[in-house]
Amino acid sequence: MSDIVWTTIFFASSFLLNFLSITCDSKSISAIDKELECFSQSKVYHRQTDKCFKLLTRGPCEPGFWYVLEKPKNKSGDENRITAICKEEKCPEGGYYWVKTKSCVLPKDKIRLCGNTSDEELLNNVFGEAECACARDPPRARFNGDENGHCYQLYTQGPCQQGEVLAFPSDELDRAICLKDECYAETLRRRAQGKLSKYGVLAPWVNGSCYELGTQGPCSETLQFKVHKTSLQPHCVTLTNAIFDLEKPQNCYQDENGDCQKRINKFQSADKYKEELLAALTSAKKKRSIK
Repeated sequence: MSDIVWTTIFFASSFLLNFLSITCDSKSISAIDKELECFSQSKVYHRQTDKCFKLLTRGPCEPGFWYVLEKPKNKSGDENRITAICKEEKCPEGGYYWVKTKSCVLPKDKIRLCGNTSDEELLNNVFGEAECACARDPPRARFNGDENGHCYQLYTQGPCQQGEVLAFPSDELDRAICLKDECYAETLRRRAQGKLSKYGVLAPWVNGSCYELGTQGPCSETLQFKVHKTSLQPHCVTLTNAIFDLEKPQNCYQDENGDCQKRINKFQSADKYKEELLAALTSAKKKRSIK
């Protein structure tokens, strides 16, 4: 075979390999972008259908199954891999699957399982299993991620020192810590004037002022000043009669499914949801290693 033919084959092979490499890289980048897009909607990417689905819904699954997060195995770094799978829904009739007894429990079993307190409620976690979680309305949290600790309402003193409140840093969702109470002086002043009830809670807004949670505050007439259940920061949210409806931030519009699509800070929103899922995976792996 002549040198010209060999040279032609060499360049053709090189071109093909480079083309395949670029194609694979572009697909990889496209998948990463799609994952971030899904996270920004509080959903998880499903590669087989190339679509985003919410966890704990039927999603892309067959009847009798639902879309949940896959638990980490014992492999190193497995807690950093976010993968959702179709898993049999063991308690579809309004029940919760209690792993310890491998049985279905009902909301009325909450006191027996979680104790007689309004700070906790029986919920499904991202793995489709029941757990005693901090109540969501108003949002509560355990101090410093202590899974066995007490649940405290966010932006109250809780276990913190005077002049501090329990809250999540704006850039970190894995644990609530004690932060400076930006509304401490204003709280004392209003209570002394009788303008704030014993159980009223003030929280800071972006304009530097403090407003009472659960009121209109700085928001428009159709919105209420509350701690947002996803960002866990004070926000203007839509008024709703359904306690379990997802609150929609002020800076969003609804897509064809009625889901909130943020117009700004989309990647920041994606990072927050991703952090939330990674924290759940890390917690699940710790529990597995203890057993």
